[in-house]
Amino acid sequence: MALPKLTAVKFATNLPSNGKKIEFRPFLVKEEKALLVAMEAEDMNQMMMSLRDIVNSCVEEPNFDVGKIPFFDAEYLFLQLRSKSIGEISTLQYRHTNGVNYKGEQCNTATDINIKLDEIKAENLEEHTDTIKLTDQLSVKMRYPSIIEIAKIESEKQEIDMVAASIDYAFDANQTYEADTPEQKVEFVESMTAQQLQKISKFFDTMPRIRHTVKYKCKGCGQEDTVTLEGLADFF
Repeated sequence: MALPKLTAVKFATNLPSNGKKIEFRPFLVKEEKALLVAMEAEDMNQMMMSLRDIVNSCVEEPNFDVGKIPFFDAEYLFLQLRSKSIGEISTLQYRHTNGVNYKGEQCNTATDINIKLDEIKAENLEEHTDTIKLTDQLSVKMRYPSIIEIAKIESEKQEIDMVAASIDYAFDANQTYEADTPEQKVEFVESMTAQQLQKISKFFDTMPRIRHTVKYKCKGCGQEDTVTLEGLADFF
């Protein structure tokens, strides 16, 4: 008789951006191995592609694509998956910057910090808005980039492409303007002044992020320190 098929337990969480309920199963062994291989390669694009494949396989929703949701939703969802698949605690090691504590004393001791992944949230920053006023008459409505788009930023040209792709539409008091092609959006961004582009940059600088602040006591010198973790890489 053939071996029976194993049935994975299901979990649920709500996406930070819109509160939508997402059901998922834990990683399988083969999926965890694929992710570890991608992480060891230290290739951001390869890691993001592996993450995309794994999360899409684990989410119990037809036609779901983690590459099409806001990047902070994807990061949050991955942390939930990791928590239910491998363990709710991620142990990190931290030491004082340049081996010197706040008192100016030398201390290179590494201290273990346990992070409870199920307590991590997406934090909103102050003064964040997805509506940017470029002139007295014209404004733009922005959308959040995906984790795949974030991973592709390797040059100024690609950054302009991401800004362009993140513009949903422009509008004034009378009507809404939508680009017919991605190239039109790029041309629109390239026609902005430095001050206008800076206004849009604030949208990216203040976007919600997976962030967690931890206080710990150095086991070497006994000094209390604070670490702020942000983004997937900081939690593993």
